[in-house]
Amino acid sequence: MVTTMSDRWSSIPDQLQMLDLYRFARMFYRDQLMVRPYEWAARHLRRHGLGHALEVDAGWKIGYAPDEPAYLVDRLRWLEFDDEVILTSGLAVVADNGCLVDRYRDCLTFVARDSALAEVGFVGQGRHDVGYLDIPESAIYRKSETLIGVAEQQWELSNGAVPVIVDGPMAALAVRAAGGEAAEWVGIAVRGGTMTRLQASFLDHYAASESVIVALGGDSVRRRASVELLPESRPSRWRRP
Repeated sequence: MVTTMSDRWSSIPDQLQMLDLYRFARMFYRDQLMVRPYEWAARHLRRHGLGHALEVDAGWKIGYAPDEPAYLVDRLRWLEFDDEVILTSGLAVVADNGCLVDRYRDCLTFVARDSALAEVGFVGQGRHDVGYLDIPESAIYRKSETLIGVAEQQWELSNGAVPVIVDGPMAALAVRAAGGEAAEWVGIAVRGGTMTRLQASFLDHYAASESVIVALGGDSVRRRASVELLPESRPSRWRRP
């Protein structure tokens, strides 16, 4: 049985508010990207051959966090989320003046999900490709227990597409684009450079393919350790990304 992060939420106050907050944040970020088709974030996706993610019916609901101090915070307050819940979500931080401001600003956003496919966090990437900005780990979000790209490609996974494990959502998107219309491969992103046992079990629950490709960076020891966590029923290949 897969233990989900959502299963533990009964001990967290305002759990339903948190679910609603993340759901709204995902839609908010998506809307902000879609109304800016000619700004850097959309151009960045097109430049990397990922313009399909900008289509209205795209499976990947990539978003954009505007470069304003409290654009999301203000909207969450307008929706009557209280400051404690907003701060606990990790989507806001306390500025030097004591005010809540957005954590993610001027960056692409990607949804991280638990094994129940609940939205439990975000990963951001700024315009200069200097790396990813992860939401802080908490009782709700833990890197080692979440994946990026499973819900977005659930149909492909259930129909035999080969999962390719990569470190980062942009790489996951590139794998899906390389898979073509036949969707031979789908990219599934982890954060932290390795796959954990919980993530392997999570993926196994949704993927029908008999093989998995592990294409993580880092040293060979970490890559092989990730491979060894995959179920024996799924032979895997590993290679450098």
